[in-house]
Amino acid sequence: MQEKEAKKGLTTESDSRLIKNYEAILAEIANVIDAARKSAARSVNSIMTAAYWLIGQHIVEFEQKGEIRAEYGEKLIERLAADLSVRYGRGFSVRNVWQMRAFYIAWPTPCVKPAGADDLKIMQTTSAESFLLAQLRFYY
Repeated sequence: MQEKEAKKGLTTESDSRLIKNYEAILAEIANVIDAARKSAARSVNSIMTAAYWLIGQHIVEFEQKGEIRAEYGEKLIERLAADLSVRYGRGFSVRNVWQMRAFYIAWPTPCVKPAGADDLKIMQTTSAESFLLAQLRFYY
């Protein structure tokens, strides 16, 4: 067997170097993948935070234009939750839709780019963005 390995140009020393080099490249690639996944998760969180704020804004503005009474407001939230859950699946329970509305009421100043902007992005400092994300954790 050693003759076959010698014919291929492999020795224990070169095998050892290959294994070390392989472990190094595997670790580097794993770091790239881990960093990309973390970055993607942060981007998704920022975009969803902006989306939840906008959903809350639409609900509050719809309620205010129609001068909706509390009883009708509850029916509106329940119907939105049911329809959004059918269309998009998890994440749009009655409780969550109420919390999206509450999120907008708690931070009514524009914190997202206006409609027609290229992308949704929270326009906050890093610490404020972290605070907003921490507040959203109660959704899940």
